[in-house]
Amino acid sequence: MSGWRSTWPPGPPPAGLLRIVNIVYVPGMEEIGINAARPKLGDIVDRARFNNIPTVITREGKPAAVVVSVEFFEHALNARPRPRIRDTEGDQS
Repeated sequence: MSGWRSTWPPGPPPAGLLRIVNIVYVPGMEEIGINAARPKLGDIVDRARFNNIPTVITREGKPAAVVVSVEFFEHALNARPRPRIRDTEGDQS
C-alpha cells in the first residue's frame, strides 16, 4: 500500500494542530471505509489499544482519520516541534 499526500485544506494548519501529510503504512495496518467501520468500531479500537495496530478510516476512498492507541497519540504530541515564544519582557520598542 502506498502513502497518501494531503492537499486539503490549503494553507497552514490552525495554531496548535498538526497536519499529517503522509500516512506511513505499518505491517497489519488496515484501511477501511467509514460505512464498513461503523459496525466494527469496537474491534478497530481494540486493535489500536491492545495490539498497537492503527487503522485508516476512509471516506470516498480518501483517508479521513486514523484510529491509534492513546500511547501512540501522546507520543506523537510530545514529538511535535514546539513553537518558540519570544521573550518580550525587556523589550522597550
